[in-house]
Amino acid sequence: SLPHIADFGLAVSENTQSLLAGQVAGTPAYMSPEQVRGEAHRLDGRSDIWSLGVIFYELLTGRHPFWRGRIDACIDEIQHREPKPPRQIDEQIPRELERICLKCLSKDIKERHSTAADIASEVRGWINGTGADNQVTDGVTPITKSSVISNRWLALLAVVVLVTGVLVVGSLIFERTGD
Repeated sequence: SLPHIADFGLAVSENTQSLLAGQVAGTPAYMSPEQVRGEAHRLDGRSDIWSLGVIFYELLTGRHPFWRGRIDACIDEIQHREPKPPRQIDEQIPRELERICLKCLSKDIKERHSTAADIASEVRGWINGTGADNQVTDGVTPITKSSVISNRWLALLAVVVLVTGVLVVGSLIFERTGD
């Protein structure tokens, strides 16, 4: 079955964030580690990057990185277990897309992409042939973009770029309108 995006989470302004200290709210399977711990003071756009990473992982692999059928187990896995690298599930997944996805799912908030625009830039780099997959290493010529991109990857990238664009535009609108 195809994944469907039905919930973009909770909109919380920086002014009301301090009022939520210790509270946990959201869809557990898409919540970042800091969110499941109730650390509202640490929530920023990088928590949204985590959620986008979960969606990206699902699109790459066809499965959720942490959900195993129970909310408490999912929350524990989000906090304590690294997701299985997508290429261990499907070796045809391009390394660069795996790297971008896993960076979104870093437990350390400082290790994640700072903005959705950063993710879009890295995906565009991969599409344009300037990503890490396209670098020559040890004298081995990289796989050409045309030999890797199939309809599946184009559809996936279209969804990632669309969701990233929605997040960027939504955050700009939210910043301009305030609370």
